[in-house]
Amino acid sequence: LIYIIWESFITKRMVMFGNQMTTSIEWFQNYPPSEHSY
Repeated sequence: LIYIIWESFITKRMVMFGNQMTTSIEWFQNYPPSEHSY
């Protein structure tokens, strides 16, 4: 039972982290730093 709860918790955290990463990537693409050339 603890394993199932832990698994769902990790999955939820990964989804939240993935959304934050997507927002961060979009933010960097809209406002690219001067040291980044891509």
